[in-house]
Amino acid sequence: DPEASVHYWDWTLQPVRDGEGRTSGLVLNMLDVTARKQAQEALEAERQRLFSVLNMLPGYVALVNRDRTMRFANDRYLEFFGDPGDRPCYVVQRGRETPCPGCPALTVLDTGRPVNWEWMCPAGRTYHAWSYPFADVDGTEATLEVGIDVTERKMLEKQVIETSEKERRTIGRDLHDTLGQNLTGLAFLIKGLAGKMAERSPEEVRASEQIVDLVNSAISQVRSLARGLDPVGLAEGGLCAGLEELAADVERVFGISCRCECSRSYVPDDPSVATHLYHIAQEAVTNATRHARPKNIRITLAGDEEPALTVEDDGIGVDEQHPSGGKGMGMHIMRYRASVIGGSLTVSRRREGGTI
Repeated sequence: DPEASVHYWDWTLQPVRDGEGRTSGLVLNMLDVTARKQAQEALEAERQRLFSVLNMLPGYVALVNRDRTMRFANDRYLEFFGDPGDRPCYVVQRGRETPCPGCPALTVLDTGRPVNWEWMCPAGRTYHAWSYPFADVDGTEATLEVGIDVTERKMLEKQVIETSEKERRTIGRDLHDTLGQNLTGLAFLIKGLAGKMAERSPEEVRASEQIVDLVNSAISQVRSLARGLDPVGLAEGGLCAGLEELAADVERVFGISCRCECSRSYVPDDPSVATHLYHIAQEAVTNATRHARPKNIRITLAGDEEPALTVEDDGIGVDEQHPSGGKGMGMHIMRYRASVIGGSLTVSRRREGGTI
């Protein structure tokens, strides 16, 4: 093996001087560093193999320093965002001049725990990213960021949920406008028939009145179902009226004070946005009544062009072990609904107690 005869040395030469300061000789110090050199070469070979694997992945991969510059970016990253050079990630990926507020990668470095999130680049592409703590061979701390383009998936999900919401609204209006009106007409006819039979058959009149009561009960149930399927569209005041009705229902059913403060100047161009906001508020209120044991709940919709929907309670507060609000299906659906309309959802403990 030719490599077996190759040795690496660290060496130094030091002069030996006589009494008059003249060089009279040399001292050669030699240290065999072959094993160390071979270990470094093996480590570098493994490093290059790792980078080759990372370059074959369908998503982008980057090793990001604490100052947000990159010490490695795979081929897909270069394809998506270009060569980062010495520029920080917020310039390369986001086109920003300043760091992103609440940078998830810095959270990873500070806590040592991985995080994942979704973000949108200036070109309108959406990425799902994962960030992990990483220590490089020289001991420098960094984050390993992996991301995949989920733009098409998000668009498809949005189309599916919009189609579902459209069908819900259609069924709700059909129940309200068709079946509800037919039942109302039926109740009116039976009541008129009972009036005509009043003198001839009191027993049949009582039976007719019972039928009218049952039909009226069915009308109430149909209207309730219709409002549940299309809570915003069937409310005369749109989203605000729907939220106010939600607050009134909470007070009536649970005996909890529930106030609604709504900016009526906000009228979304897309009906589905209002529907998503309503269902987010509905799920948040439901979570509060089920788990927080509150005495008061407040629903607030503020703003015009970019509204902020807030639901807060004075209950026992969010679980400290899951400050982001937990991983239940309801929480997942709320986050999804927020992302579909271009928003985000945050859940935290209030200073004065409770959850917001």
